[in-house]
Amino acid sequence: MVENTKMVSNNRKMFAKQEFINGFMNGLAAPVLFYQNYILPPIPQLPQITAPTTPLDQCMAENWRKVGGDFDVVIKRHGGTYSTQR
Repeated sequence: MVENTKMVSNNRKMFAKQEFINGFMNGLAAPVLFYQNYILPPIPQLPQITAPTTPLDQCMAENWRKVGGDFDVVIKRHGGTYSTQR
């Protein structure tokens, strides 16, 4: 009878140990295991970037022209008028 209780006790300990390991792997270790066999995708090759050949003053003038056009659209949309003459 004593051997039978020892066997039951050992089975419970083994079962508890397996359950602990299973819970650990599914719980606390899950974020680590997420990257265990993860294969990263290849890094895409980016095209070579070249500096524009347009002169800086011309680029600035075009940008100001676009910004001014945006201001005109907003002012007209809200029914306002210009405070200065154009």
